[in-house]
Amino acid sequence: YLVYAEHHDDCNHGHTMLYIRQFLVRREHRRRGLGRAMLEAFHRQIVPPNTPVEMDVLLSNPTGHAFWQAVGFTDRFVRLRHEPPASDRSD
Repeated sequence: YLVYAEHHDDCNHGHTMLYIRQFLVRREHRRRGLGRAMLEAFHRQIVPPNTPVEMDVLLSNPTGHAFWQAVGFTDRFVRLRHEPPASDRSD
């Protein structure tokens, strides 16, 4: 399962890039090369030549991080978040 979106990368002079929004191989099917094969098909069939692809991986997901590095993705930045204390939330 792969969902992507096209974006204009303001950090790269407005050039088009693709962003992988969701990527999932069911747990019972992992470690069989399916994720790598799906990503290769995505690059072959969808990604235009010379178009960068980006995605986010949670720091709490070291296995996912290792997968993305193994298929050629490199760390670009760390996004930080500050959550207000529960008493300040309006939910």
